[in-house]
Amino acid sequence: MPVLVGASRKRFIEGVIGEKNPRNREPGSQAIAIASASQGVQLLRVHDVAATRQALEVWYGSVTGSPANTATQG
Repeated sequence: MPVLVGASRKRFIEGVIGEKNPRNREPGSQAIAIASASQGVQLLRVHDVAATRQALEVWYGSVTGSPANTATQG
């Protein structure tokens, strides 16, 4: 079964970084998205799709040495 993670801007990120304003937790949300993807999570619920997609593409490229698979984009 596919696994979904919906950790975007959640309060536990506040506990880690101390940021009370959820909108300012976006970098933490992207870190969770990358950590989740690295563990094989197939679906991510995010607020900032474009920023998260870019973060995931850069992570993927840094790990594999090649651009992200265009079949997984969009």
